[in-house]
Amino acid sequence: MKAGTTSLWYYLQDHPAVFCPRPKEINYFIGTGPHWAKGLEWYESLFDGAGVALARGEGSPAYAMAPVFDGVPARIAAVVPEVRLIYSVRHPIERMRAQWAHRVAMGRERRPAEEALRDDPNYLSVSKYAYQLERYLEHFPRDQILVITSEALRAERAEVMRSVYSFVGVDETWTSDTIDEELHRTADKPLRSPMRAWFASRGLLGLVRSVTPSRMRSWYTRRATRTPLDASVSAELIARLSDELTSDLERLREIAGPQIDRWGLVPR
Repeated sequence: MKAGTTSLWYYLQDHPAVFCPRPKEINYFIGTGPHWAKGLEWYESLFDGAGVALARGEGSPAYAMAPVFDGVPARIAAVVPEVRLIYSVRHPIERMRAQWAHRVAMGRERRPAEEALRDDPNYLSVSKYAYQLERYLEHFPRDQILVITSEALRAERAEVMRSVYSFVGVDETWTSDTIDEELHRTADKPLRSPMRAWFASRGLLGLVRSVTPSRMRSWYTRRATRTPLDASVSAELIARLSDELTSDLERLREIAGPQIDRWGLVPR
């Protein structure tokens, strides 16, 4: 989550030999989610439009959010044991800050960044990339997992996408028309007011829009959308989080190889 997965998904689904159903985040393999109980036939139906696509897939960041969502790798292995898995990572503390900003924008987080990142272990667990990968390595061989960084996807996009296309078995020389676009950046999102967030969390925004005159909607939008909050945190918290991430980052380097940057959080 918050590591470039939306951009990656768009570049993949643009490829003529790749099929990705919409929406991007299916979240089928989350056992406690609303879709797992619908059964495999429902999941397979999402790919009915794949035609002759050589690669078919979806992009659900929640599949790498243990322990919030546990048991995902085992469910995937039971259904598609030969799947090719792509895991995108970024500077782990920056990822946490972006997740906080995303949750604030969605009305799901009210605490200041310092407090949320200090007190809620789920922010940290999602940034423990080796921990997340190790859950998958219990069920899949290492060569079925490609680890990329969002920093490389941003700075060396064409090269990274060639490796991704090759990994999933499609023409790696093809170039996406959207390759120059960086999509779904948290920094570009407006912050929802508490009232807007309340309606959004209950799926009522569409209803509100349909019964509200356009002039009133424009008036409300100008007042209800605020500038995103500052996601900065103290140097003390950064040092503490870095210490807690050290062991995980060392293991990540062992799993993914020396090309994976430890973002300056672990001494070389």
